[in-house]
Amino acid sequence: MGGATERPVIVCDASVALAWLLDESAPAWVTPFWHAVADGRVGVRVPTHFWLEIGNRLIREVDVAAEQVLAAIVRLEDLGFQAIDMDRSLRLMAIHLAQQFRLSTYDALYLALSDTSDVPLATLDRRLGAAAAARGRRYGVDPGSAIGETPASYGTDRAADPMSLAALGAYLAELRQEIAALG
Repeated sequence: MGGATERPVIVCDASVALAWLLDESAPAWVTPFWHAVADGRVGVRVPTHFWLEIGNRLIREVDVAAEQVLAAIVRLEDLGFQAIDMDRSLRLMAIHLAQQFRLSTYDALYLALSDTSDVPLATLDRRLGAAAAARGRRYGVDPGSAIGETPASYGTDRAADPMSLAALGAYLAELRQEIAALG
């Protein structure tokens, strides 16, 4: 009795999806990635805010009509992405990663989802890609091809309270032990 092999799963951020939807210049790995997704050979996992990021960018595009925005969202939905709700542990991990790598919490949520899912992260964002690489989670790297965003300060000019970071680290360690016990 032969069992079916599970298809690989990738966490994908909005930058990769938007490059595909808007036919923007992208690294060489993006086109084969989308072919594999469309063919069902690769599953995609996204945080629920992914859909708002996609919609936000599309409605701000000058040459994209309202009907095209809806068609693009439906095109992505038809690929069967698994949208993951943000629970407390994912939210706290995202905040920790945002502080650690100076990411927006929105971007850090992709990295937290990648970490907790134990799968790679596909991104075109330079800072998020570097953070994913530092954690061994980077998918599809073409050096020098990432896009960059101007990082928000998020209070980085203040001295961090080491007690709160220590408490967060201890909490994350407990969560990882709980997850390991379940798996």
